[in-house]
Amino acid sequence: MFKKGRKTKFRLISGLTLVMMFVFAFAMQASQKEGAKTDVLFQDGLITVTGKVTDNAGAPLPGVNVYNKADNMQGTITDFDGNFTLQLDDPNATLVFSFMGFETQEVEVGGRTSINVTLQEETTLLPMGKKKRR
Repeated sequence: MFKKGRKTKFRLISGLTLVMMFVFAFAMQASQKEGAKTDVLFQDGLITVTGKVTDNAGAPLPGVNVYNKADNMQGTITDFDGNFTLQLDDPNATLVFSFMGFETQEVEVGGRTSINVTLQEETTLLPMGKKKRR
C-alpha cells in the first residue's frame, strides 16, 4: 500500500508540473504577441535604415559608431560583418559614422532605407622633432 501511495503522489506531481508548464508557455506566448503589437504601434512614424560600413579595401568594419547627429540617443554599432540597423524618427536625419583610425563621415539619409558607407583611413602627420644632446 505504501508503494501505491508513492506512485499516486508521483503521478499527481508530474501531472501538475505538466499543467504548469503549459500555462507558463501559453502566458509567454501571449505576452510576446502583446509586445509585438506594442512595438508595431510604437514604430509608426519611424524609418528603419540598414547598411554596411567598409574600409578602402572593401573589408567590413565591426564596431563602427553610427548615430543620428541631431539626437545622440538614436544610435548603434556595426556587427561583425559591418552591418547596422537603426530606427530614426526623422527621414531626413544626418547619420554620423565614426571609428578609431578612420575619418568621421556624415551622410544625409534623405528618406533612404539602405546606406552603405566606405570610411577613409586617417592620415595624420606626426611632427618629427630633433633630439638635443646634452
